Amino acid sequence: GRCIIFKKEYESKKSLPKLNYYFEFAAQEKDFDAHKSIEYSEEIKGLEILPSSNYSKIDVLTAGYRIIKLDRIYQDAIPEFDMSSKIPKFRSSKDEIKSITKKKFCSNYSGEINSLSLNRENPNNFISSDEYRVFLWDLNCSGRDLYTPVDIEPKTEFESDSTEKITKSTYMDLNPHIFLYGTNTGNIRICDLRTSSDRLKFETSYKDEKNEIASAISNSILCVHDIASSLSDKYSFATRHYLSINLWDVRKQNEPTSKFLLYEPLINKLSYLYQKNYINDKFSLSTDKTGAFLLTGGYNNMFHVIDTEQRLNTQIVIDDNDEKIMNTNVIRKINSKGSCFYKKDDKSSSDINFEKKIQHQAFSPVENYSLMVVYNCIYSYSGNIAKKK
Repeated sequence: GRCIIFKKEYESKKSLPKLNYYFEFAAQEKDFDAHKSIEYSEEIKGLEILPSSNYSKIDVLTAGYRIIKLDRIYQDAIPEFDMSSKIPKFRSSKDEIKSITKKKFCSNYSGEINSLSLNRENPNNFISSDEYRVFLWDLNCSGRDLYTPVDIEPKTEFESDSTEKITKSTYMDLNPHIFLYGTNTGNIRICDLRTSSDRLKFETSYKDEKNEIASAISNSILCVHDIASSLSDKYSFATRHYLSINLWDVRKQNEPTSKFLLYEPLINKLSYLYQKNYINDKFSLSTDKTGAFLLTGGYNNMFHVIDTEQRLNTQIVIDDNDEKIMNTNVIRKINSKGSCFYKKDDKSSSDINFEKKIQHQAFSPVENYSLMVVYNCIYSYSGNIAKKK
């Protein structure tokens, strides 16, 4: 439940920024649902930093299982006095970093929050979602004043086992009126709030109808892990699934424009992954500032950089125990079906460690570098993808 803030510092113009510890605070606390008799941990389910022109303060939105908090980190001048004489004299002031909770947001529903997304064009608004609803919040209103544009909760208990559930929701980066949400059945819906207040009228549904899977693990494979909308003009948005990244065009609803299979050796191990519950792992997705490259994580402490224009999958492994692996990039060509070529004696395809995984990463929105989270460490990477000859 702790939020840790690092500050970027550059040793030289050509070097990567160095991340120095700045401050940390307890953003979320344990929560108890008296109706369900369930105790929720203090885990942070979503985090957003609000834009500000004043660098002496940072406003941070964090989402726990049921409560969203707005905290402010600021510098406070602490006066120091000379106590050697009978009358204390002011000597100097010392800056001290502090945090304070400005506001709490909590809905009347008891669902667990799975997403938090800030409106980039209008930072006063943000959305959150649980399994059945998407909530629209306003920072200037009280914590319980909210609008629920999407509610897909089943009306009867008979429908609850077969209904789809929301797994991810996010604002469209360049349009403050549009947000997207994905479900465990592979559906992606674009919602334009300018159209209507009726969900059935302002939603447009997208799904890969050619990839229908009828098995016990179908929802785990089709489930939408993350959505990225800051892409180049050729595509509208991208979705991360367990085995692939799909690129979509808003004019084509029944199938993605392109599909990239990330790590095909996993296909033969789906039964093992299901038995060991690895198939429920979720991986995030992000884009660079141009929208031409997609970044996502995987097993074996491997992350993937997808070049959407040249159709290249650059696979990079983070392994402190082997310096050769750390400095070696494997670039695989992606064919028209989205597949890469793997040799039979390829160690990366036969020896997979499912305990080592990169689930959280992010491209810098303004610079050419990215960050990976591996266990309790943050790694910074920078580089250029080779041009196709």
